[in-house]
Amino acid sequence: MKSAFSSAKETRVETYKRLYHEGELEGYRIGMAERIAQVQTWKIGAIAGSVVLGVISFSVCLVRFRAIMQQMSMEIKQIKKEISMKEQELSTIRSQKSVLQTSHSHHLLTYSQQKRAVQNDYQNLLAENYMLIDNLQNIRHSKRPQLEAVNQLSSRIRSCKLLSAGHERSTEERAQQLLKIRTLMTIYVGVLAFILGILF
Repeated sequence: MKSAFSSAKETRVETYKRLYHEGELEGYRIGMAERIAQVQTWKIGAIAGSVVLGVISFSVCLVRFRAIMQQMSMEIKQIKKEISMKEQELSTIRSQKSVLQTSHSHHLLTYSQQKRAVQNDYQNLLAENYMLIDNLQNIRHSKRPQLEAVNQLSSRIRSCKLLSAGHERSTEERAQQLLKIRTLMTIYVGVLAFILGILF
């Protein structure tokens, strides 16, 4: 009886140990499964958080990129507007320069024509003066009654000389005026060139 009882007791103890060991293993398995599930949950959460942060960062970068592009577009428009204004100013300066050059050429041509006309008049007056002197000498040698005509001729000679002197004075005045205009134009062109040098 004792041996049967002790063997049954040992069998129960072994069974309990085996069940305890199996329960311990099952608990370990359950704990590991829970840990694995928890770790996977953490991984999924970390991945989801990373995705959310990436989306937020991408949205912020996209907003900043759009703002930068809009600012650059506005700056490009402003630069194009300034370039257009500078081109208009340059075109105006060129047209003014062309007008000044044309006016200067016209003044030079007019001055040369007037100078040529005055020289021709002066030469004609000198020729008439010589002719009058010759006529005066001939009249003095030929007849005295023609002294009145000689006096008239002398007065005409004096008037011709006065006219020639007047032409010379007017020519000098015109030359001085043309010189002043040319000086002013040179100064103006120099100022324009200086402004263009500063601008560009």
